[in-house]
Amino acid sequence: MITQRFGANYRAIFVSNGYHIFRAGLVARQAGFRANGIGARTARYFLPNAFLREFAAIMVMHKRLHLTIAGILVALAIMQAALRLFS
Repeated sequence: MITQRFGANYRAIFVSNGYHIFRAGLVARQAGFRANGIGARTARYFLPNAFLREFAAIMVMHKRLHLTIAGILVALAIMQAALRLFS
């Protein structure tokens, strides 16, 4: 709808909490939305919980990639343990 109304060279911004901007940008890019994000301030006491939640959400968004990397790391660790055990 944006490209129909404003053309292909539109400029847009979205606003969210500062900790959420990275994931919001990822979602905007997936949707083909060309925009920049501006982060609002967040109370300091909320930041640890917010960053952990965003980390988990990004892990889930790209779970196949992260599970593949984790599997490779586990396989390497098992191979290294086996080499130490049998050498």
